[in-house]
Amino acid sequence: MNIKLQKSKQSGFTLIELIIVIIILGVLSTTALPKFLNFSSDANKAVLQAMGGTILSFSTQVYAKAVITNQQNKAATNIDLDGDNTADIAIVYGYPSGTRNGNGTASGTTSVGSLGIAGNMGSSFETDWAWSANNNNSILFLTTSSIASTSGQKVNRNPISITNCYLTYTQSSGVGELPEITYFLDDC
Repeated sequence: MNIKLQKSKQSGFTLIELIIVIIILGVLSTTALPKFLNFSSDANKAVLQAMGGTILSFSTQVYAKAVITNQQNKAATNIDLDGDNTADIAIVYGYPSGTRNGNGTASGTTSVGSLGIAGNMGSSFETDWAWSANNNNSILFLTTSSIASTSGQKVNRNPISITNCYLTYTQSSGVGELPEITYFLDDC
């Protein structure tokens, strides 16, 4: 009787193969992980850029109303946007002023109750954003409350500018001059 013993084949991976796979996965995760962590940075940049676009669009609409009412050449005045005979926004050469005040007026005007650009945002603006202005209220500094770790109007621009993730709105500096949005996105 001739019985041959056959060696049974085992299936699976050797220890060396498993270690190589673990090393390859480790290398891949260290190169891919920074891409996933960058999503919040990209989102912060996108939010600020969207807000900048919204501000410029709003500024264009305000300017159109200023042209209709022949106020586009005035250095500082207030304008009624909705026809209720109440000054809604402080303007400089037809565009919204850069004031941080929610109830301020453009420099040199006497009308009370008009709003700077920050005062004309939506109802959640006070909780979702942090803003301030330079000393003469010609440049508005703006960032999200999540980036600044605070919300609402600030007396000085330091809580916003130290984030290195904000935008500035610079009001018009003369007749025919457009306002400017500048983005500071280094540390978003």
